[in-house]
Amino acid sequence: MNAADQKEIDSVLRVEDAAGKQLAFNDDAPGENTLNSRIDFACEKDGTYRIIATSLNDNATGNYTVLIKMAE
Repeated sequence: MNAADQKEIDSVLRVEDAAGKQLAFNDDAPGENTLNSRIDFACEKDGTYRIIATSLNDNATGNYTVLIKMAE
């Protein structure tokens, strides 16, 4: 999750399973020295997963891009 303007939004990503259990969380992407978020997540089984794209600060809004891709 990359914010268009990191002064507007400190992006946060979560991955949840179908029951709402948090499986992964990231506030600041490791090794990138930014406020953007990144999760490298391997699904252990078929199922429904939810990606939550939000902000660290309550009521913060801004433009952002979320990229989801399958690993090769």
